[in-house]
Amino acid sequence: MSAWRGLVLRLGIGIAAASLVVALDGVVSLRVEPIQAFIAGTLAAVTSWVLTYLPPPGATTEWEQPSWHTRSPRLQADIRTRRLASVLAHAQPGRAFEARSFARTLALLTARRLVTSGRIPRPAEGEGPLASAAPHLSGALLTYLRSAESERPQVLNRTTLQAHLKEIDSL
Repeated sequence: MSAWRGLVLRLGIGIAAASLVVALDGVVSLRVEPIQAFIAGTLAAVTSWVLTYLPPPGATTEWEQPSWHTRSPRLQADIRTRRLASVLAHAQPGRAFEARSFARTLALLTARRLVTSGRIPRPAEGEGPLASAAPHLSGALLTYLRSAESERPQVLNRTTLQAHLKEIDSL
């Protein structure tokens, strides 16, 4: 129920109560002025509406912690994406987090997204996952993903990583 419907409902109840008091005035000899009864009923209805629908001062905060339940409408995380997020979240130097494993995970994720979107055919056995992905990826991302199999894979800074993740997310 909207706030205005609540006000109309409360006004109706207040006026009905005032009408009942005025109607019973003759039977019980209360000596109630009809105008004052209607004003009191209306005032009680408006007061109860204000106390119900207006938030107390200081109850609202300027910033609220976003809920972890909300997700982007475009984001449909698959198993590899969740695994990548877990690798990133638990990344600690010297604890099974290598640039090579990260680049491989990104390469597999990118290849899978390209295959599921229909941009490239599923790679054959023994063929690299990014064999036909060159027209669909930027040069920098393709170079980085291909460096996963080299002796010394590239190391990314934060801005480059964010740019690559944004590009992969848009596939």
